Amino acid sequence: TMLQDVFDALTSVDGYKNGKAISEIADIDSLVGYFLAMEMTANYDAANNSRFAYKEKGQPVVFGPVWDCDLALGSKYAYDAWGASRDPRMWVVAKKSFYREWADNPAFCTRLWRTYWAKARAAYLAGIEMVDQLQKDLKEPLAANTVKWGNVDKEPQKDAADFVKTYMTERLAWLDEQFADVPTLM
Repeated sequence: TMLQDVFDALTSVDGYKNGKAISEIADIDSLVGYFLAMEMTANYDAANNSRFAYKEKGQPVVFGPVWDCDLALGSKYAYDAWGASRDPRMWVVAKKSFYREWADNPAFCTRLWRTYWAKARAAYLAGIEMVDQLQKDLKEPLAANTVKWGNVDKEPQKDAADFVKTYMTERLAWLDEQFADVPTLM
């Protein structure tokens, strides 16, 4: 299958599978971006059974778009239903078999490290800052919802927003330590 070919090429000694280089099998930039998005958000689903990739005829496999994130960012549901950890200071995606083997690939880890510091970290930081703006944008609709449905919990969204913002902030600090340099990342 196509994902097995990607995995085999990434974990091979020479980066080839059936005579094809990994760059012919997979769009490496999309793979790096997808992996970072899933790990940075601690998406429990992506670690276990829910990944999205597509392939057009004659083209390499492209990873993405990001999806199925209901068990991300310390989701209470992931914790309650699946036993996922809510600890923001641990690998979630990288510790699973589909991804774990890539940690032995210096070229892949170097690309991860570069992309984290060049793009991904800033995007994640913007996401943290967006939580406050979303709170402001949703204040009136949430108040109307409370009036219509008589929600007894006056500010459930504030509690959730505070949790997500704290989780993301703590996760970013931990990720910065993991991405200190390529040897640490590996």
